[in-house]
Amino acid sequence: MEKEYISLKDATKYCNYSQEYLNLRIRQGKLKGVKFGRNWLTKKEWLEEYLNKNQRSSGIRRILPELKITGVRPLRTGFLVALVFVLLAGGIVFGKES
Repeated sequence: MEKEYISLKDATKYCNYSQEYLNLRIRQGKLKGVKFGRNWLTKKEWLEEYLNKNQRSSGIRRILPELKITGVRPLRTGFLVALVFVLLAGGIVFGKES
C-alpha cells in the first residue's frame, strides 16, 4: 500500500530540518517531492531515504539552512585598534578644560 503525501511542515516532525531547508533540498533534486499548487509535498519513505543518504544531524534542530551573507566584511582588528586610539586621543585633547 502506497503511503500518502505529507506536507513539509509535517515532514519536520520526522527530522531535524526546517520546512524551508526541505523545500530547498527538493528544489535542488536531493529530496524527492512533488508540487501541488504552490506547495511541495513528499512521502515519509522519500524523507527516510534522504535522511539515510545524508545523515549529518548532530541532534541540534536546524531552524534555517546555512546562509551566506555577501557584501558584509567583519571589522578587522587593526581598524578597531585605530578607532579606540582616535576616540581616546579625542577624549584627551577635547576633554580637558584649560
